[in-house]
Amino acid sequence: MITPTWPFNSLAQQDAYITNPFLYHGISAAYDQWSHTVMGEARWQPIPDWEPYLNLEVLRRYARSQTVPKMVMYTADGARAPGRTTRAYFETGLRWYPWHGLPHRGSFAVTNHGLNVGETVTTPVEDRVKRGLYYLARVEAWL
Repeated sequence: MITPTWPFNSLAQQDAYITNPFLYHGISAAYDQWSHTVMGEARWQPIPDWEPYLNLEVLRRYARSQTVPKMVMYTADGARAPGRTTRAYFETGLRWYPWHGLPHRGSFAVTNHGLNVGETVTTPVEDRVKRGLYYLARVEAWL
């Protein structure tokens, strides 16, 4: 069993949910796996063109074997099999829309996860998400 690699990590994927079937490929030959995810998004616009927001995702993951496993395995993100793992991810920040009614925006946020891009965005990585405390400043122009 080989840990799969994720071949492409763009900064746009920072806005994607963490839960992904990719997480389950590495130990799928030896263990039954399933998960439950709770996601929430909150946005509020107390004054025009300013938007505080919060994204939250809690992932509960299980792995078991129908037979007594002869070994314990760990995924690239540190989840133990057999066993269960709970992870919580958040991003909270403030968005600013400089042109009223248009989607262009700037934002500043704090999050507890970031993308592992390796040497370049196309470097294959085993662990797509890195846990830690990160500060994000973004400018987005929609064409």
